[in-house]
Amino acid sequence: MAEQINATRRQTNLPNESDKYLSMREQLRLAEIELMRQRERVAELRRGLPQGAAIQDYAFEEGPANLDAGDEEFDGSIVRVTSKRA
Repeated sequence: MAEQINATRRQTNLPNESDKYLSMREQLRLAEIELMRQRERVAELRRGLPQGAAIQDYAFEEGPANLDAGDEEFDGSIVRVTSKRA
C-alpha cells in the first residue's frame, strides 16, 4: 500500500526522494489519471455517434502498383482518390 508523505501519495520507494520530487510526481500521477478519463470520455462520445452519411464508392488513381509489396517498391508518388469509381 502506498504511504502518505506531506499529503502526497507516495508511489515509489526510492531513497532520497525530495518533497519537491514527490509533489511533482503526484501532480503527474493526477494528470495521467485525468488524461485517461478524458480519453474514455472521448471514446464514449465516439461510440455514441449515430450512423453517418454513406460514403460513395471510390478508386485510387495513383499509388504503388503493388500494394502488397510494402515500402521497398513505393516510388513516393502521392495517392489521389476520386469520389466515384469508373
